[in-house]
Amino acid sequence: MTIRPISPVSFSGNYNKLAFEGKKQNKEKSTLSFNPAKKLAVPLAATVIAMSNPQAVSAKELYSDINENYIAMNDTNTKYVSQNKSSNIGTPLTSKLFYPKNSTGTIRVRPFDTDNDPTTAEKLVLDIPSYDGSYDIGEVKSVGSGTLTVTGAYDSRSSKLIQYDQTEVRFDNYDTNSIFFNKELHDYILNFAQNKTNIKNNGAVKIKNVEKDLRGTESFGLQNVPIPHSWLKKASEHQFDYIAHYGFPVVNTPPIKTDNGEFIIRGYNTDSNKDTFEVLTIYKVADSEADIPYCPELEIKGIGLINGQLYDGALEKKDFQYPLVNLYCRGWDSTVSMVDIPVWNVVKQIHFNEPGNNANLKVYTDEVKNIILPDGMVSGVIE
Repeated sequence: MTIRPISPVSFSGNYNKLAFEGKKQNKEKSTLSFNPAKKLAVPLAATVIAMSNPQAVSAKELYSDINENYIAMNDTNTKYVSQNKSSNIGTPLTSKLFYPKNSTGTIRVRPFDTDNDPTTAEKLVLDIPSYDGSYDIGEVKSVGSGTLTVTGAYDSRSSKLIQYDQTEVRFDNYDTNSIFFNKELHDYILNFAQNKTNIKNNGAVKIKNVEKDLRGTESFGLQNVPIPHSWLKKASEHQFDYIAHYGFPVVNTPPIKTDNGEFIIRGYNTDSNKDTFEVLTIYKVADSEADIPYCPELEIKGIGLINGQLYDGALEKKDFQYPLVNLYCRGWDSTVSMVDIPVWNVVKQIHFNEPGNNANLKVYTDEVKNIILPDGMVSGVIE
C-alpha cells in the first residue's frame, strides 16, 4: 500500500505528554535514556495530515479514485499510458520484481523506450500495489541518499535524525512525488542511473542527494523550517534580569563544552528556603563581542527524549531518536527548543539527582511519526 502525501508543508502535531513532577532518583548513566515505557507504534493503516488540510484523511478516501487505468502485473508487453495522458509514451524493454516487506504485493520496475532505440530507456516506471488490489503507476524521477538533521536554537548540526537511501517516484494521477526506502529497489535504480545495467539511462533518472535541516519544536515534534538565528537576538532584546529579581544564583555549573559552544546552567531561589532553587536557566558563553547579542539567558522549562518513526510511501519505516531541551524567553513570552546532548545530560542529572531542585521541569517521552517527502520535507502521521 502506498501513502500519498497531501503537501510538503510544516507541521506541528498534537502529542500526548507525560510529565513527572517533583524530584526523582535515577542513577543510570546512559547517555539517552528515560525510564517511562515506550508507547505502541503507529499501526500500518496510518493516515497523513498537513497544515493545509488539518482533517485526518483515511486510506480509503485517499485511494477511492484509483480503480481504473492500471496495468496488470502479468501484462508485461502492454505499453505505458500516463494516467493524465491519452497517448502511449513508450514500450517496456524488460521487467524486474521486488518484494518490500511492508507492501501489499510485488513492486515491478520497467524501463521504457520512447525513441526506438532498445539499448536506452527514457522512462523508468514502477507498478506499486495499492490497498484495493489495483496498482499505482509511477515514474522514477531520481535516486540517491538523504540526511535529515534536527536543529535547535543554537544551530546544532550534531544530531542527525536519520540517513536513508531514497527513490523518488512521480504519480501523475495524484500530482505528487513519493519517496521509497527499499534498499534492493534503490540499488537497482542507482545502477541503472549510473549506466551500470545493460539498458542505459537516457535522461530517465537523475541522481539526487538530499540534506535537510528540521526543527525540533517546543511541542517536541518536527517542523520543516529551522529556528531562525534571529530568534536569539530578539530574545536578548527582551532579556529578563534574573539576578535583579532573585539575587545571585545558588547553582552555577562549570561551562559545558559542546559542538554549539560553551553553556552555563544556573539555579535561582525564589522563596525563603535558600537551599533550593525554583528557576533553572541557561546561557551561552559569548565567543566574541559580536556574539553577545545572541547569548541571552533563557529559562529551562522541560526536557524530552523523542522516539519516532520515519515512513516512506510504501510504509517501510526507519526509527530515530533525539533529545530536546525547551527554552523560554520570559521577557518575550516565546519558547524554542535546543538540541544538544551534553546540555541535555546535565539538565537531566540536575532534574533527577540535585537535592535542592524545585524547578519542577516537565519530562517528555513522546513518539513522533512522519512521512518522508521529496527534498527531505516531512509530514505528520496520525493513527
